[in-house]
Amino acid sequence: MAIDGDTLQILPACEDAAAETSEVSPVSTGRTASGSETDANCGCRVRLWGVDANEVHEDGGEAASAVLSELLARSVVDCAETHGASYGRVVARCVLVGGPDISAEIVRLGWAVDSPLYSGGRYAAAEAEARVSRRGMWSY
Repeated sequence: MAIDGDTLQILPACEDAAAETSEVSPVSTGRTASGSETDANCGCRVRLWGVDANEVHEDGGEAASAVLSELLARSVVDCAETHGASYGRVVARCVLVGGPDISAEIVRLGWAVDSPLYSGGRYAAAEAEARVSRRGMWSY
């Protein structure tokens, strides 16, 4: 589940019988996702490395969250922590197992931007492509 356009919540299998499998909870912005409120102690919030997206209350934020939630619903997510934490969230590069880098995809779809200070420009080409093609937030 995504709670932000650049954050997601990873919920591992818990001791609780109600949580039999790992899951990703809904998105709040295009860069963050958070766990279910009932399993708040089971899992961690993950901020997608190298990108930035609008918060839900900002223009395009709800759309970014919805797109990230849709991406996360497609597959199992595999994340590798990159460094430190950001506002209590683990910072990680995440991929859909058997699929794309989630940061690259959300930028390519036009709902997040490259954050070159952290990514070293890794997603700059995807951002340029989204701008030229007027996808996502670039269509406004």
